[in-house]
Amino acid sequence: MSTKNKPDPIATQSYQSSLAQANAPNKHADVLHQQAMNVIDAANSGDYTKRPKSIFFNMADPAQRQRQRSMISGAKGQGVAGLGGADPNLIALNKENVAAHQAEDDAGQYEQDWKEATGAAGAQEGDLAALEQSRRLGVLGSGTSLYGTALANRTTPLWVQLMNSAARGAGSAATMGA
Repeated sequence: MSTKNKPDPIATQSYQSSLAQANAPNKHADVLHQQAMNVIDAANSGDYTKRPKSIFFNMADPAQRQRQRSMISGAKGQGVAGLGGADPNLIALNKENVAAHQAEDDAGQYEQDWKEATGAAGAQEGDLAALEQSRRLGVLGSGTSLYGTALANRTTPLWVQLMNSAARGAGSAATMGA
């Protein structure tokens, strides 16, 4: 192969540099990926007693509900239920009912927090994959464009230009004569 048919070394080097840049690891994306995978792995493990460090659960709503329940039951345990009379059975039943509702609400909130965390982690993984693909395509596109321009602008030998012109002329002459 003659040296005139070889690609421009500067363009080749630029393309290889773009390729290396496209394949270089992205440390910020890797951190986000690891956080998302920690949440997904924790959810898949089935052990919901330990939450990953990267997620935070809603503690404000359960605390607010606890304050409301303590106001209902009052300082002495009677509260609203004790206004009609101090029946110890009624007061005990009311406390048991309030505690059961509190446990049910807290469990529902905890389950909702896990659902939101795993949904957000899955969405984060999808967004990271799309952004990484877009970044790579952008880098490779700019490198490919430069490489293609360098190949198109290389010097074509005179005899090839004459042959191409003759072929175009012969083709147009053949269509005129038909």
